[in-house]
Amino acid sequence: LIRPMGYDVKFYNTFWATMAGYFANMALPRFGEVVKPGLVYRYEKVPLEKLIGTIVVDRTLDVICLASMIGLAFLLEFDRIWEFVSANAATDGKTSNFGLLLIVGGGICLLLLVLGLIFRAQILESALFKKIKTIFLGFWEGILSIGKLKRPGLFIFHTIFIWVMYYMMTYFCFFAFVPTENLSSIAALTVFVFGGLGMVIPAPGGMGSFQFLVTQALILYGLAGDDAFSFSNIQFITVSSCNIIFGIIAFAVLPLLNKKSTTSIETKP
Repeated sequence: LIRPMGYDVKFYNTFWATMAGYFANMALPRFGEVVKPGLVYRYEKVPLEKLIGTIVVDRTLDVICLASMIGLAFLLEFDRIWEFVSANAATDGKTSNFGLLLIVGGGICLLLLVLGLIFRAQILESALFKKIKTIFLGFWEGILSIGKLKRPGLFIFHTIFIWVMYYMMTYFCFFAFVPTENLSSIAALTVFVFGGLGMVIPAPGGMGSFQFLVTQALILYGLAGDDAFSFSNIQFITVSSCNIIFGIIAFAVLPLLNKKSTTSIETKP
């Protein structure tokens, strides 16, 4: 996504920046989306707004893939998933509060729109607007980079492959735990979808939300609550440990790798 914009970035910088991003997500929700482009900007000097555009492309594809997985799970296990949705539907007046929130939010947006139209000329000439416009154009170039890929087919393949491997991380884990070893691949899909939604919820590394939703998914397949909770922790701790280990390595090796690269450039005749 970066190279089509004309920047020949090094593989090890983008790889370790990605590992550092996963590690940063363990501290603050979505903080990795700041750390990753920040590190690539630091070591490769690619404009930050363009890097953020590629992050948006990346996350948009993630949303499409997750939505596809959710749709497939609903298609194959509609009764079980609907049972969970029905049991946890919002009640006790929360819907009316949500409706009120929409009305207030809509009113604020309408007010801002009217003010924008009234002061349109002043806004367009302001330094702040011009700065935002520059950022947006770079951001948009990052998004359009997907259309300039040299091998778009390979890019799409790897996008799908990554999500298949995410799913296999859940399915293979079933065989490592006695209470889940006889569950089907379809059950793994349901658990994977619930876990994916748990990671989307803004919690540090999905901590808490991941365990809750994975536990609830396994209970739908007849597991005892303690066994379901144990499995969710086994899976979460395994993945989180990898993120922590590789994240620490990333912050350690990135300065060393780039110091070596800089030194070799400076010593060339």
